[in-house]
Amino acid sequence: MSRLWLALALSLGACVPELGRVLPDRGPPVDDLPGWQQPDQPTRIGVIDAAPSELGIPHGTADLGGREGGKVDQRPPDQRPPDSPPAATGKWYQANQKNCPSHCGSLGKSNAAGPEGAHCMSGEARSGSGIAQGITFPWGCFSSCAPMGAHQATSDGTNCYMPGQKKDGDPTDRTVGCFCK
Repeated sequence: MSRLWLALALSLGACVPELGRVLPDRGPPVDDLPGWQQPDQPTRIGVIDAAPSELGIPHGTADLGGREGGKVDQRPPDQRPPDSPPAATGKWYQANQKNCPSHCGSLGKSNAAGPEGAHCMSGEARSGSGIAQGITFPWGCFSSCAPMGAHQATSDGTNCYMPGQKKDGDPTDRTVGCFCK
């Protein structure tokens, strides 16, 4: 059975009958907690791990109301859009002085844009996701080896350049990582 996490806000006069009873394996009712007082203003009191049916909420009918506004998506879970976009499929590979399309092809994969938009990495085009996956910079980095955020670097032979970057062929232009999927 799927579980539903509910954050409850109570205000004077609000009534949630399920808080006055013991849910299976969930502890004492809120009313029995030492020092419990009904607040004058809405107060977040916690999270309940319970199936909607355990709280007496028919599927797809919970009205969240209040400042958060809106109703719960009434479509069955398998018909709802994902909560967040799927992660980029693929991974970064250490590829010192490699041409990324050729290198990924040798692995039976194709060169693609990674999470930050880059197809490759060099000491001048650094993706945080590649650094997190262990890509190193044997020829150093220009200015620092810190991640740069979004960029669209692509392979140019065995070097890796961002659009508009000076193609001077210095050691920090050498490809060190390729994103393959």
